[in-house]
Amino acid sequence: MLLAVRSLAKNLRTVPGRKMLVLFFRGFRVDAGERIGADGTIDACNKANVAIYSLDVRGLKSGAATAAVEAARGTERAPGTRCRATRGIQG
Repeated sequence: MLLAVRSLAKNLRTVPGRKMLVLFFRGFRVDAGERIGADGTIDACNKANVAIYSLDVRGLKSGAATAAVEAARGTERAPGTRCRATRGIQG
């Protein structure tokens, strides 16, 4: 993934102005061996004037999808009751 972001930054270098990249991913760790690659990617983004905003999608869940599954099972909850799966308020 770092190589793809670096390539994107290098290709965007000729585009004038500030660029924004929203990166959706499912968990991402950089260990000590990959730190050099991460530094190179950060450098390429800085030179190309690219700002990266990352979003870890593991925490995103749709309440509508959960409600649809529960309705299909016949286990829908009353509005305002606590949903154990999302630990939030359903309805």
